[in-house]
Amino acid sequence: MENKILESLYHIRKAQILQFYRLDPAKSMFPVSAVYALRRDCFPVFLQDYTEFEMYDEVFRVKKDYINQVVDFIVSEYDKGMYHSYYDLETRFGGKECRSSLMTTIRYAFLAGVLDDEFFWKKLVENNGSPIEAKNLNRPFDESEFLL
Repeated sequence: MENKILESLYHIRKAQILQFYRLDPAKSMFPVSAVYALRRDCFPVFLQDYTEFEMYDEVFRVKKDYINQVVDFIVSEYDKGMYHSYYDLETRFGGKECRSSLMTTIRYAFLAGVLDDEFFWKKLVENNGSPIEAKNLNRPFDESEFLL
């Protein structure tokens, strides 16, 4: 019962944030990356202060620890000059069963500006290195993503 209440509270807060952002992005107080993360039920780990969301940790589909693992690996490898394809990351972080979580994490990292290197993002989604659904992980945010 307590879990259902917590889940309900999360969905109410999520709906508020998404609606405020749609009404006026400049006044919403949340960056587009966090709005995307919440829309996809991904813990908004890149917010400067995400303590508001820690109580909902178990409700998120994409967990904080998973995001940190993936991003720490990507950044560490990038610092060594290593570029990986999407399929490389998918193999390392759960295979096809985790495809949705990995794509959400990568898209969120891109929108949050984790790595500001166009070549890195192109390499990640290049032909034969990623599934068709990953080809747009490095495009600017579009409001249509609210509808997905």
